[in-house]
Amino acid sequence: MELEFVKGKKKHTFRTKQTITGTISTLLALFALFMINVVLIMKSSFMPMEIIKYFLVGATIFGMAGLFTNKGNRTFALLGLAISVFIVVFMFFMIGFAWSINPMP
Repeated sequence: MELEFVKGKKKHTFRTKQTITGTISTLLALFALFMINVVLIMKSSFMPMEIIKYFLVGATIFGMAGLFTNKGNRTFALLGLAISVFIVVFMFFMIGFAWSINPMP
């Protein structure tokens, strides 16, 4: 994205770059979301949930680091954190709704 300001005859261009930590956070969160979808579609846990938890923790750590950078755009860091929070809330509601349907095995 470029912001242009014309002042007289000179043209000033300001560019905002995405932070690397924010990009890594978004990629980790998207991969965790992808793996959860694959596990739910296949109805078998070929991917242990502990590995997905590691991706979520990594996405949260990189997202927080991306938010506290001085330079750069923080959009991807916020997106990675939002996806991580969505996954946690989704899993909480899925377990809660499944337990309310059949509380006793």
